[in-house]
Amino acid sequence: MDVFFVISGYLITKIISREIADGTFTFARFYERRIRRLFPALFTVLAFVLVVGWFVLLPSDYLATLRGSAATLLFSANILFWHVQTDYFAADAKLNPLLHMWSLGVEEQFYLVFPVVLLLIHRWMPRWVVATMLAGFGLSLALSIVFTPTSFVASYFLLPTRAWELLAGGLLAVIPMRQPGRYWRELLALAAMLAILVPAFQYTQQTPFPGHAALLPVLGTAALIWLGGGVPTAVSRLLQLRPVVYIGLISYSLYLWHWPLIVFARFQNGLQPLDEWLFMLLALSIAVAALSHRFIEKPFRAGAAQRRSKVFAAAGVAMAALLSVSVLGNQQQGFESRVSAEVLALDRQRRPDIPFIHCDGKLEGCPIGSQERQTVGKKIVFLGDSHMLAWAPAIDKILKDRGVAGTLVVTSSCPPLVGVANDMFPACEKQNLQLAARMRSFDAVVMTAAWNAYEDKVNNGRVRFGSSTTGILTAGLPRTTGALLDQGVDVYLIGPVPTYELSVPYMYATQAMSGQFDTGGKSVVEHFIQSQEFFSVARGLPASVKVIDPAEWICTPNCVVGQASEVFYRDDDHLSISGAVYFSNRLGDALAALFTTEPTSRN
Repeated sequence: MDVFFVISGYLITKIISREIADGTFTFARFYERRIRRLFPALFTVLAFVLVVGWFVLLPSDYLATLRGSAATLLFSANILFWHVQTDYFAADAKLNPLLHMWSLGVEEQFYLVFPVVLLLIHRWMPRWVVATMLAGFGLSLALSIVFTPTSFVASYFLLPTRAWELLAGGLLAVIPMRQPGRYWRELLALAAMLAILVPAFQYTQQTPFPGHAALLPVLGTAALIWLGGGVPTAVSRLLQLRPVVYIGLISYSLYLWHWPLIVFARFQNGLQPLDEWLFMLLALSIAVAALSHRFIEKPFRAGAAQRRSKVFAAAGVAMAALLSVSVLGNQQQGFESRVSAEVLALDRQRRPDIPFIHCDGKLEGCPIGSQERQTVGKKIVFLGDSHMLAWAPAIDKILKDRGVAGTLVVTSSCPPLVGVANDMFPACEKQNLQLAARMRSFDAVVMTAAWNAYEDKVNNGRVRFGSSTTGILTAGLPRTTGALLDQGVDVYLIGPVPTYELSVPYMYATQAMSGQFDTGGKSVVEHFIQSQEFFSVARGLPASVKVIDPAEWICTPNCVVGQASEVFYRDDDHLSISGAVYFSNRLGDALAALFTTEPTSRN
């Protein structure tokens, strides 16, 4: 989207500045053009998504889509998806067919403010136009660079850290710059094209973005726009080829249509990878975008004979209709009456209440278990990430049944290992520093985490051991358990539960819709292969570390994922309340030595 932000900023600033200089600028005229340009195709896509979603999506997915529709209509989709992506326990936003509308939200928020500011500066301080825009550009870029490493979700979605990209284009429109000589033009054009293409192929999901990383595509796009005002270069001639120009013409419709088509294809394919569909989806997206441009965009944009009042009225009516459906569907939780009671019950298990969620990230922890009568004097700490949170209902039951109190300390996406941090969640490093400082005050520690997610082969690059993104388990586990044992602390290590490629409740719900049930899970062999780094490390730990393997109860030999209409998972790797409680007796037996009446003696 960075390329389009720069182009948009350049074109819109150029139009506004010219009209202000001519004395013809009015807000009514500006927003009429925006409505003609954006709304017809946008409203068509929203209607398409809501209609198809009615038939294709489960209520929880349709609810998320309806919220995306309402946010899009209110020019705040970026704020919605910032909130969704920040919430660790929220549904996967990548399955929302309107996720891409976040960038439209950024643009429209910018163009609600920017024309006003530009007009005021032109009117009262005309000499300060460039200086003011440069100041805005610098401030926004600074915010992006500063906050991307620690708050990259907010930096990615929100206007303050994206405005500099639009202002980069805007500055090109107001600052006259001489063209360089032919040699330098060719060299700069090639460098600019590479600055756009290299990040497209080299940046990964682990690249902190926007921040510094966005400078390449933004400056590359700005350079191509600047050089486009002079003698053609080899790169500009390439960009002027008819197929490339045509893709540019239909780019807005292509932007609108491509993501809903991809997401609906994923749902129809059972959320499996779309590798075999990619060429067909590309061709379909271009074909639909071409039709949208020809029969929706162009007629409405060219309909100059229509009175401005009619344009605003028609846009208002269409917006009100779509917003009404979106709000009503939100109130009715995704129009749950569309599906059977069985499907609904299964789908609701995808968004359950999570006990002890208020403890997540609370460094001092939360009480768990019996708070009235206590039969054991040990200070027992249950430490981990969201997988410990998933086990919490079982642990709470176990402790209450035995009259034992404990402390639950959890931070999502944070393995409870000394020296480990997660750049996405600053609380992680604090938790583990606190673990190192307080471990002597514990009598027993029970640890678990999504161990598989921290293996070297799958670590997402944000979890690190010291300055390294490797050795999370191979170095972190021995170091932490060894330090605890040295302090005389009893150590219990709960291994990983079997994990799946897809959300288990989703699989159940879609199977219920189709009438074809397959409740089998993976085999115990598959589980051990998936978790071999953890088990390899665990085998090398001192014998006094008590390793508990839940697969011994869950996989016999195939791993169970539920029974009847009860699902033992709330997604692809976290146990549900019913799943945790179902295995609580086995976990309680495995922790039996923990409940002796006296703490371990220390030197």
